[in-house]
Amino acid sequence: MEISFIVVLWIIVTIIEVVTDQKRRAEFPPPQNTEFEIPPLANSPNQSAEVQDFNFVELYQHKKQAELKTTEQNIHPELKPVEEKRDFDLEITPAAAMNAIILSEILDKPKALRRRR
Repeated sequence: MEISFIVVLWIIVTIIEVVTDQKRRAEFPPPQNTEFEIPPLANSPNQSAEVQDFNFVELYQHKKQAELKTTEQNIHPELKPVEEKRDFDLEITPAAAMNAIILSEILDKPKALRRRR
């Protein structure tokens, strides 16, 4: 009995909603007079557009070279960047390892703030 009452009430509400919606549409018709011209879209299928091919690798290299030139001009002549040395010797000795462990304990978070595993 309760379910049938809810269904009937729902049907009545939807009918009222449809009727009032039709009345609103009849009261306010859409404007037919437009005084402004709608511009065509750039990617409209009705409008022909010029297609340009770009060589992105060349553009990227040109941009990087221009960027490097501006950075070199901005750097003070006495402070030119030093070339990076790639062949350096790492002296890993027991004393250096002990210093690394000590520094990691000093510079790390306190034990109270570390996550427990």
